[in-house]
Amino acid sequence: MKALETGAVKPPSVGIKITEATEADLCAAQKTCPSKTLELENMIAYMKASNVPQPEPGPLRVEIVNASELQKDTVVTLRRDESGKLTAATAIKV
Repeated sequence: MKALETGAVKPPSVGIKITEATEADLCAAQKTCPSKTLELENMIAYMKASNVPQPEPGPLRVEIVNASELQKDTVVTLRRDESGKLTAATAIKV
């Protein structure tokens, strides 16, 4: 406690940024929470009907779970649909 008072130790802090859900976010939520599918479908339908412009998809984090099976001279290409959802991944040996 004394360390906090003197400033020698600072309490941990967490930054939270809340943004509007995109269509891709709502589609992902359907998979993780099937009990809310109807509610999420209604939100997606409302979003489409109101012509809310969708932001450009941000960076996509991909983890290759079988990386040891890929050769060092292999290039992986990822494709996304218009909502930002990963639709294909192709590994090509160069």
